[in-house]
Amino acid sequence: MVDVRVAEVRHVLMWVLVVLVDEAGGRMFPLWLRHQHAYGLLAPGKLVFTLVDSTGQRVESVRVDRLGDQSYASEVRLDTRLGEQVVKAGIGEGLAMARHYGCPVLIDDDLMDELGLSLADHGSLERAVDAAITAKGIPLPGVVRKAERSPRPCNLDFSDGLRGWELRGSFLTDFSENHVGDYTCGTGDGGGYLKAQVRAPFRFADLRQVILADDHRGRAVRLAADLRTVDVVDRAALFLSVLTPETHGGARERAQQPRRGTTDWAPTSIEADVPLDATMIIFGVTLTGPGQIWLRNAALTPCG
Repeated sequence: MVDVRVAEVRHVLMWVLVVLVDEAGGRMFPLWLRHQHAYGLLAPGKLVFTLVDSTGQRVESVRVDRLGDQSYASEVRLDTRLGEQVVKAGIGEGLAMARHYGCPVLIDDDLMDELGLSLADHGSLERAVDAAITAKGIPLPGVVRKAERSPRPCNLDFSDGLRGWELRGSFLTDFSENHVGDYTCGTGDGGGYLKAQVRAPFRFADLRQVILADDHRGRAVRLAADLRTVDVVDRAALFLSVLTPETHGGARERAQQPRRGTTDWAPTSIEADVPLDATMIIFGVTLTGPGQIWLRNAALTPCG
C-alpha cells in the first residue's frame, strides 16, 4: 500500500479533482470524482466526527478502493475498545475523515503505478495536475483558475499566449463526458483562435475574457477587433455581454456580429450599454458548430 495525503481539492468543470500526493515516492495520484460522490468531502457533516470522538474511537487509516473505471469507495479502519474495526464508507466521507483526523490515506500499489504521475517528470505539482487534467481530455484553457477578476482587459494582443483568456461554453457542461474535447483554442498569426476539433461539436464554445464592470458603469463600451473565419458552418461571432445582479449566472442576450463560411481578416465592432448596477463584462469570440474563428487587434473602449 502507498501512503498519500490530500494535497488539494479542485472543482474542474463537472468533476471534483482530489490531488493525492505520495511524498515518499514523489508521485501524484489524480482522483476524479463526481460532485455527488465528493459531497461528503466538500461539505462534511459533524455527526460522524462527533460519534467517533464520543465513543473513544480512533481513525487509523482510510483506504481508497476502486470499484470501476471511474467509481471509488473507501474503507475506514478504526481502533475501538473492541479492537480494530473496518467500516465501508463513501469515498467523500472517507477522505473527509482522513483530512479531519490527519490519518494516512492508502492506495494500492498497482493503482498508483497505473494512474500515478511522477512529480520529477513534470517539474512541479502544479504541472503534474495540469497533465492529469489534459489526460482527462479537458482543455487547460477551459479550467478557470481561482483568481480575482481584473477591472481591465489584459493580453489583448495574445503576446503572452492565452493568459487572461478562457475557453468556456455549453460544450463543457455535457455530463456524458463525451464532448469536453470538441473545441479548442490557441494563438498564432498575430492573434488567438477558437476552433472545432470534431465534425459535429456539441453546442457552442467561447474564447473570452471576463472583467469587472466598475470602470464602465453608466455608459456604453465598444469592442473592436479584426476577425477571420475558416469553414464556419453554423455561426461564429464577436460578442459582448454585460452582467447585472439580475442576469449574473444566467443567460443574457449578447451583442454579436455573426459570420459564416471562410472570410478574410476584416474589422468588426459592437457596442453594449453598461448599467449602473453592472457587475461583469464578458467579451470575445464564440463558435457554434464546425469551423474556426481568429481574433486579433482587440480593444475594449468606452463610448457615448
